[in-house]
Amino acid sequence: MQTISSKIKPLPRSCDTFVVVPKNKQHPIIFGKNSDRPDDEAQYVMAYPAVDSYPEGTTLKCTYISIPQSCTTGTRAVILSKPDWMWGAEMAANDAGLVIGNEAVWTNEPDDGPEALLGMDLVRLAAERCTTAVAAIKLIGNLLETYGQGGGCEKGGNWSYHNSFLIADRHEAWVMETAGTWWIAESVSNSDDGDTGGDGGGDGEEERKDEKFSLFSFRNISNCLSIRTLDTTTSGRHALHSPGLLEYAVDAGYWNGQGQFDWADSFSSSRPPPLGQKTPGREAAGQELLQKLTSKLASKNSTAAQTFTAEMMMSILRDQKSGICMCGMGFRSNGSQVSVIQRGGSENSRRDVHYFTGTPDPSKSCFKPLSFPVKNSGTVGENAGGRGKDCGGGEVPLEKINEIAAELWSIGDTRNGSVAVRIIKELEKIGLECGNNIGGARVYLELAQRELHL
Repeated sequence: MQTISSKIKPLPRSCDTFVVVPKNKQHPIIFGKNSDRPDDEAQYVMAYPAVDSYPEGTTLKCTYISIPQSCTTGTRAVILSKPDWMWGAEMAANDAGLVIGNEAVWTNEPDDGPEALLGMDLVRLAAERCTTAVAAIKLIGNLLETYGQGGGCEKGGNWSYHNSFLIADRHEAWVMETAGTWWIAESVSNSDDGDTGGDGGGDGEEERKDEKFSLFSFRNISNCLSIRTLDTTTSGRHALHSPGLLEYAVDAGYWNGQGQFDWADSFSSSRPPPLGQKTPGREAAGQELLQKLTSKLASKNSTAAQTFTAEMMMSILRDQKSGICMCGMGFRSNGSQVSVIQRGGSENSRRDVHYFTGTPDPSKSCFKPLSFPVKNSGTVGENAGGRGKDCGGGEVPLEKINEIAAELWSIGDTRNGSVAVRIIKELEKIGLECGNNIGGARVYLELAQRELHL
């Protein structure tokens, strides 16, 4: 059952987020996102250090409102890809191995209320305050219930929306979707989306029942509510949701209370596709790309050859045919992130790598490697809380990475196109090869500076 909103909603047209979770726990989790924003908006890569604690009573100025700072537990070190004008971030990683990105979604709940927290504020708050995906879900849920979400999501404009999130840590990944102050979350390994088997076959229910033949779980989100029916009566491992969600859905006239509760059918502002199908367009295309790549890996004979890589995720983010790599009609992929979250080995030996473009259009941008600790300098705008600080002896100053990003972006205007492509590919290959090694980002920086004569 659905009510028809009298408010005309804008067409979903921004952002795609992906995750691949190998069943082999020696293989890393791979996360990726394209942040599609107005093409006149700048997006910066920024780093902030961990803070052990804050003075009692400290408040935090987010984009529009102030909330209490996490005074006793402090905040984690983070790397953010963020629009220049807001406090929050489109995507983020922290030093505990948590990564998170958000998507705009349109729901039956009003999205034109007073200024509150933006979905991008929630991304940054989760990265700064949480070490696990489940903890991030609970934090976001609590913040939504306390402060709500709202306010203009574009610089100088009133375009507004609700949010979905894809969150991963060292062990698992979750999708969280919201409608106003209401929310629901689903474990990726328990979803009806991607699960690639050892015989290379697709995502059938029968195959998912036999975990030993399943090599990957994967998921993508793209501007629409995607959580459908699930057992919301069992708490904990596979489903989480707002207290009183089902009762509210009945009271609001979104659901008749009969049969199994369908979140997307109840709360989406437009009719979702039939169960078992994806929304046509980027969501369906993204799942198809993930399925194709993971199925190909599943057909390999050796465990080493069955590793989903950062380079594979980058290829998805660069796919123009699907619209995942977006450019045109006033919107473009302004920034991109691919993260490699390590799971094997000791805590001291794990080395996550986060690749950021720092420039628009991943099809002609170079993904540059960053690892914690990271150095940073420079201001990020009045609403961002001031100057980024030295993150403690890090390998690569972010201003140098941003300088490289700017130079690579300008290559197309000053050099032959084939030369520009060659340089970008060579530098990215260096980053992929050395990114996992201690000192690897420093090696990349030195070689990039030499190649670009910086």
